[in-house]
Amino acid sequence: MASLWFTAGAEINYNRTIESLTVFKNYDNWQKSALAGLTKKFSMNSPVKKGRKVQGNIQILYDFLHQTQVPRAPAFVWRVGYGL
Repeated sequence: MASLWFTAGAEINYNRTIESLTVFKNYDNWQKSALAGLTKKFSMNSPVKKGRKVQGNIQILYDFLHQTQVPRAPAFVWRVGYGL
C-alpha cells in the first residue's frame, strides 16, 4: 500500500572540481539546502527480478535557501528512489 509522508531536512553539496582534499575545509564552496515537502512511498514488482518486490519513493521538495545559491537553483526539487 502506498503512503504519503511529510519530509524535511538539510544538506550540503560540493559542486566544483576537486583538486585536493583541502578544498573540503572551505564551507563557502558548498551549496547549502533546507528542504521540506512530500514523499510518496510505494512498492511494485521488480522489472528486473521477476517475483521480487521493489520499494520506492517519489519526493517533491521546496528548497528554502534556493535564492542564496550561486548559480541560482530552482525552488522545487524532485527525486525518485528505489531499493530491492
